[in-house]
Amino acid sequence: MDIISQLQEQFDALVNALPLAEGGEEAQLKRIAELQAENDAIGQELQKQLEAADKELKQVQELFSEASDKCLNMKKPY
Repeated sequence: MDIISQLQEQFDALVNALPLAEGGEEAQLKRIAELQAENDAIGQELQKQLEAADKELKQVQELFSEASDKCLNMKKPY
């Protein structure tokens, strides 16, 4: 079997795996809008979690710096 035949079979398999378009264009556009809204909501939640994790990381870094300064007695005068 040559490379073109193999690629054609792979392409056909991918096309056959696609979901059927049900309900026409209007239903598809509605579903796309629903998915975009869901994606936006998840994105906002992930952003909040990222900001909280960043804040916690900064706190841990500050505490580590303070602890290492005290342990090594290398506190810089201000």
